[in-house]
Amino acid sequence: MKARLRILVFGLYVTTATACDTVKPPMAGFEPPDDAQPPATPFIGRLTMTPVQLKFEEYVRAAFFDPVSDSLPEFSFNYVSDGTHLIPFRRGLIPSVHPQFDFLLSPGRIWQDGDAVVHASLPFTLMSRGGNCTHNGLLRFTLENGKEGDKQSGSFLINQETCHFLKFDMWGPVSVVYTPNTLPEAERIVAEFRREVANRVPTRPYSDFARNYPAVDLDRFSVGLP
Repeated sequence: MKARLRILVFGLYVTTATACDTVKPPMAGFEPPDDAQPPATPFIGRLTMTPVQLKFEEYVRAAFFDPVSDSLPEFSFNYVSDGTHLIPFRRGLIPSVHPQFDFLLSPGRIWQDGDAVVHASLPFTLMSRGGNCTHNGLLRFTLENGKEGDKQSGSFLINQETCHFLKFDMWGPVSVVYTPNTLPEAERIVAEFRREVANRVPTRPYSDFARNYPAVDLDRFSVGLP
C-alpha cells in the first residue's frame, strides 16, 4: 500500500526548475510613490497591452496540467481614473479565447511625475481553467503626453499564485496603447468604486494586533506556514 501511494504522488506532480538568463523586475518598481499626484488629464478610454518578450520560470506543474502557454490572453479593456485610482470597467472573471487562462481585473493606481509623464500600475490575475487556480500579476507602464494612440513602454510581472498544482513566474517588457474615448458609463463606474471603498472593512497592520492584545501569542498563528 505504501509503495502504491508513493507511485501515485510521483504520477500527479512534476517538479521543475527552469533557468532563465533575465532577472525578474523587483516588486518595488511597480509601486507608486508615497507622494503620488493624480494626472492633470483624467484617464478614460481603452488600454491595450501586448507582451514584447515573455520570460518564464516554472517551479511545479501537476501532470494533469498542460505545459504553460508562451502567451497571455488578449489584454484590451476600458479604464477610467478617479484621482490616483485607475478603475477597470469590467471586473470579476473575464473569459478569453486563450487556451489556458482567463482574466480577473482589479483597480490600480495612476499618477503624474514632475515632468508631466503619467505612470500607472495595475493588478491583474490569470485564472487557470484546468484547476481554477489564480496567478497574480502587475502591469506597469508610462504614458507620455501627446502620444495617445501610440505604442508606449511598460513591463509586467506574475510572481504569486493560489495554487498547489501549478507554480510559475512570468515577466517581460510590453507595449501599451492608450486610446482616449468618451465612455457613457464612466460616471457610474467611478460612483460604484467610491461606494465600495467607503464600505470596506477597516484594516490595520498585523503588528498592531500584538500591541492591542498583548496576551495573545502571535506565533500560534504562524504554525504550519512555509
